[in-house]
Amino acid sequence: MQHKLRPIKLMEEYNKLRAQDLTEFLSRFHMSEGHLNRNCPVCSSGQASKAFDKEGFDFVTCDSCDCLYVNPVPTDELLTMYYDGFSSMEFFHEKILKPTEEERKKIFYRRAQDMKPFVKPGDKILEIGSSIGFFIEAALKEGWDVSGVEINSNLVEYTQKKYNVKIYQGMFEHVNFDHCYDMVVMWEVLEHIVEPCSLLKKIAQALPKGGRFVGTLPNIEGIEFKVCGKEHEMIEAPGHLNYFSIKTLEKLFDRAGFKLTYFSTPGILDFINIMNDIHKGERDSIGDSFLTQLQNSIPNEDWDEVDAVFTKVIQKNKLSGNIFIVAEKL
Repeated sequence: MQHKLRPIKLMEEYNKLRAQDLTEFLSRFHMSEGHLNRNCPVCSSGQASKAFDKEGFDFVTCDSCDCLYVNPVPTDELLTMYYDGFSSMEFFHEKILKPTEEERKKIFYRRAQDMKPFVKPGDKILEIGSSIGFFIEAALKEGWDVSGVEINSNLVEYTQKKYNVKIYQGMFEHVNFDHCYDMVVMWEVLEHIVEPCSLLKKIAQALPKGGRFVGTLPNIEGIEFKVCGKEHEMIEAPGHLNYFSIKTLEKLFDRAGFKLTYFSTPGILDFINIMNDIHKGERDSIGDSFLTQLQNSIPNEDWDEVDAVFTKVIQKNKLSGNIFIVAEKL
C-alpha cells in the first residue's frame, strides 16, 4: 500500500542512500570518540537490558521504567554531520518532503487546530525543528507570533526566505535566544534527542510559569509498533534514539518540571504500515492472511475508504503510533 506522504519508489531510493550514509556514519560511530554511553533518558537509571540490535545500533530497555532507547549514542558532532551533511537527508528534503508539501501541510493545519484551545492571545511560539516550514505557515495563517530552530543550514535559509520569520540555526541546547516564549512546539523531535530531560529543562527556562509545551512523537505502545516490532521503519537510529509511551512521557515531563495535561493519538499511517509489513513476506498468521485477502479482493479505488475506517477506530481508542501531547510548566 502506498500513502501520498510515502511514495514507494522514492522511499526505496532514500533507503538505499541512507544505507550508504550509514556505512560512513558507523565507521566513525564505532570509534571511541564517536559515541557516548548514557543512562535512561526518562528516569536516569543506569540499569538496562539489551532488547535487540538493528543496523549497527544497540537498543535497550530500562530495568526501572521500561523505556526503550538506543545506547550508546552518537556524539553531537556526529549527529550534526548526519542531519546537515548526508546525501540521504538532502534527498529526503528535496525529493520527498517538498514534492509532498501540500499533503503534509494538511497535517500541520490539523495540528494548529488541535493547538487552538491551548494558545492564548499574544503568545510567542517557538518551534524546535522547523524543517521546511510547514508549521510556520500554519501558525502564520492563524495570526500567531512564531519563530523556529533548525539544525540543517539549507532549511534555515529556505524557511527564513519563504516566510520572513526568525529561524535560529543549530541544536536547541546550544542556541541563545533573543527573548522568552509562551509556548514551545516540537513535531517529531523529542525522539531524536540524546538528553531529552535536559532539553525539556532548558525549554522550561524559556517559558514562564504556566507556559506550555505542545508536540507529537512516535508512540511505542501504538498498534503498528506492537504488530511490526523492531522491523518497523520508525525504529531506526541514529534518527530515533528514544521510544516513549504515555507512561514514560509522564515520568519524563515530571522530572523536567512539567505536568502532562492532555494527550491523543492522531496517527494516520498505522494501518498502511502494518499492511506494508505483511507484504514483506515475513508474516503468515490467520490475521495477516485475512488482511491480505481483503486487500486483494477490494478494488484500489475503495481501499482508501477501508484505510479511513481502520484509522478512525485506532485513533478513537488512542491506539495509533503517534502521540499529540500538551504539558504545562509547573
